[in-house]
Amino acid sequence: MKYALFLGCKIPTQLPAYEASTRAVMEHLGVELVDLEFNCCGYPARAVSRDAFVVSAARNLALAERAGLDVL
Repeated sequence: MKYALFLGCKIPTQLPAYEASTRAVMEHLGVELVDLEFNCCGYPARAVSRDAFVVSAARNLALAERAGLDVL
């Protein structure tokens, strides 16, 4: 089983233990995590531009789709 791992902006910078524990558990379960070049989820831009918010999120989904992976 293989998934694209989406960490967003907050996990790597403010909650690295979430990433470490996710990777450890998934490895134990035999799940392969793939790191794609995701951008921000777009949520911070929602108050400035709805279009920027939607396009940012859509880009991430498109990257995972192109790789043939579901997002975790």
